[in-house]
Amino acid sequence: MLKQPDRALEYAGRGIAADPSDGWGFRIKALAHLNKDQRTSAYKAAMRAVQLEPENIEALYTLANCALGVDRQEEARVLGEMMVAQAPESRYGHEMLGEVAQLRDELPDAARHFEKALELEPNNAGLLESLANIRNAHNKFGESVSLLRGALSVDPNQQRRQSSFHSSIKRFALFGEAHERRKSVAGLMVIVFIAYLVFGVTAYRILSPGSWFNQVFLVGLVIVMAVGMPLLRTRFLASQSGQLQALYENMSRQKR
Repeated sequence: MLKQPDRALEYAGRGIAADPSDGWGFRIKALAHLNKDQRTSAYKAAMRAVQLEPENIEALYTLANCALGVDRQEEARVLGEMMVAQAPESRYGHEMLGEVAQLRDELPDAARHFEKALELEPNNAGLLESLANIRNAHNKFGESVSLLRGALSVDPNQQRRQSSFHSSIKRFALFGEAHERRKSVAGLMVIVFIAYLVFGVTAYRILSPGSWFNQVFLVGLVIVMAVGMPLLRTRFLASQSGQLQALYENMSRQKR
């Protein structure tokens, strides 16, 4: 957990030497090798852990993760099904099936498994982040923001998760909810663009101005877009500021 795989390997080795029939040492050895990106060694250690403790859910989950590392997706899927059958009250099986489905771009199945895993363990930051990624892929930026907000409330210290949250906020600020695109910043900008275009065409037909009108019209369009988007985005972020402030205060308390 402290990202010290060499020390973990040292203690795992001593554990294995003390009791070679206990799968714990091999499971920790597999995790340490994964942290060092030594995937083949990790897979071999995880396989030995499962041979010693075939009904240990954490050992099965570790082996499934190692199988994904060596591109054995079908094996990981089968292990996920085994975990669901052996321990239906545990999140591990559904989480693994979700990860396999996500790798195969089977996003509806991935979302279903992540949702089920969250029912079993609602405050798991990794699961919240995984489901948020699925929501982003489906352009459901509002749901993604909410999920990542929950993940950061649980664990505010992961840099990647913070970056994903800021990215989702920006997308939500621009596009809004999937069913309210016309009210989003992008939707309102389209409406403004159409209104400006109608105004320009109407003015041209009524006034029949000279060639200078084209240049003025194009310059005006650039100004409208350049000024309008920041104003609309600011309006959206202002509506979210209360929730964001509460989140950042909670994160600051946890860090302290």
